[in-house]
Amino acid sequence: MAHLEESMIFCGPNIVQPTFYRRYVDDTFCLFTTKEEAERFLVFINNLHPNIRFEMETESDGKLEFLDTVVERRPDSTSHRTSTKVKQTDKGIYYHYSSFIPDSYKLNKIFTLVYRAYRIASDMSVFHVDVEKLKKRLRLNGFPTYLIDQVTSKVLMRYHAQQDNQQDTQQPDRERVYIALPYLGPVSIILKRQLTKLVQKFYPSVQLKVVFRRGFRISNLFNYKDKFPIACRSMIVYYIQFEAANKTLLSKRTNKKKYDPSSDRRVDAARRELFLAKDKYHHHTLEENREEVAVKKEALKSCYLTVEEEILQEKIRKVEESADRCRNKESWELINDISGRTRTCCGLTEGSSPAERLNNWKKHFAGLLGQPPSVPDANITIRNIHPPLDIDINPFTPEELAQAKKQIVEGKAFGDDGISPEVMKRVDLDEIGRMLSLLTM
Repeated sequence: MAHLEESMIFCGPNIVQPTFYRRYVDDTFCLFTTKEEAERFLVFINNLHPNIRFEMETESDGKLEFLDTVVERRPDSTSHRTSTKVKQTDKGIYYHYSSFIPDSYKLNKIFTLVYRAYRIASDMSVFHVDVEKLKKRLRLNGFPTYLIDQVTSKVLMRYHAQQDNQQDTQQPDRERVYIALPYLGPVSIILKRQLTKLVQKFYPSVQLKVVFRRGFRISNLFNYKDKFPIACRSMIVYYIQFEAANKTLLSKRTNKKKYDPSSDRRVDAARRELFLAKDKYHHHTLEENREEVAVKKEALKSCYLTVEEEILQEKIRKVEESADRCRNKESWELINDISGRTRTCCGLTEGSSPAERLNNWKKHFAGLLGQPPSVPDANITIRNIHPPLDIDINPFTPEELAQAKKQIVEGKAFGDDGISPEVMKRVDLDEIGRMLSLLTM
């Protein structure tokens, strides 16, 4: 749109130019002297490109809607006024005042709607009418009238009242840190205040922002849909037969990473033939029918092995292709799928308690570091590539801890202890202990 405006609409010769032109994405507000000029302009922009099609909406009874605003012509036709647009399909439904959400969210809801009406209204009379309509909708959602009036007064005092005598106090920029906590009622509000005070006391350069997310609900224990028995599923989304092309379009939800030989058409056809042979043998227990069942079983087994072999060859081909493209992760996933090897729990030290695991970890590295390598044959000599390393296995010193804290990279995920890298980098261990003791009091 910007390219068309710069190259054709505003710069083209013999074009009817609007007296006022404003565009928001693909919605454009234009003013013309006559309706004929507007229609000529519409024909012109619709001929700019075959894939671009505009529609025009003209004023009705001196009013024209644009986005969430209603522009109304005044009787003197020299000025206009704007008001908030309310769609005919608008039900006026917001979250109820008694909803289990923080009170600040409810106040911000009122503040946002009132401020929106204030910014759109061209004068205070229009603002008064829009606020009265807004009050009616909010009262239907349980919001008390006194609270709506308080927030309205706050909006007017902040943005409309004269504040010439007040000097703007510039506060130093502080780094904002956001944390999300589950909303559990008043206890969450108290925890928010305590955290804000602690951060403000110990870290004045940090501005802590606590946001609440929805906590656990009983509905989380139940699925949205009832489980349908597998025997009653068709396993097909749609099935269309094209007679002219003699082709079938079959859409089926499958997992691309899983290869199931039983879903192959050849195996399915052999399985159906076996079912028919068994059904025939149950109705007529003849020797030839029994032999036919045995033949169909062997045919199904052979077909299944053939499909498995083809799938294995396809996996091997993909492994080679992934290796050629240096996609190591994809290659190892396919290799693990072929070999049937599952991911084991790694990186965990054996032990029934944290103290025992720590002791086992220390013994392992104390016996490993600084020792010569062990080889099965004593006659084999191993050449030293690096000189012996002077590794200290004593407890960490304060200097080593300070050096390690400098190397911590912020913005990473939490560890098993649940402490963010930002806290580990800025707070000492003793301060963390004091903070936890204060929060548990």
